[in-house]
Amino acid sequence: ARAVRKQRDTAVLRIARTEATASYNFSELDFLAWENYSTKMWVPVGDAATRPTHMAAAGQVQRLADPFQVGGELLMVPGDPQGSGAQIANCRCVVVGADRKR
Repeated sequence: ARAVRKQRDTAVLRIARTEATASYNFSELDFLAWENYSTKMWVPVGDAATRPTHMAAAGQVQRLADPFQVGGELLMVPGDPQGSGAQIANCRCVVVGADRKR
């Protein structure tokens, strides 16, 4: 029973982190549009736990309405629920503005 609870708790934390990442990054995308940014950039944490596909996406710049290409998938922001679990579960990457419209 203890092992089942630990497994459940781990899954609950993974889901909560993944949902929080998506929520934060979609909110940031809205903020970037409001602040007149025209492009966004993928920024990984960059430590040993960062997925190789997320490191490969580091610095990738796209228009706000265009998805990032990450590990063969199209993601609007880190944590995008349209992505597979392999790309979004426990993701800690963020989206930032790359440049503002003049």
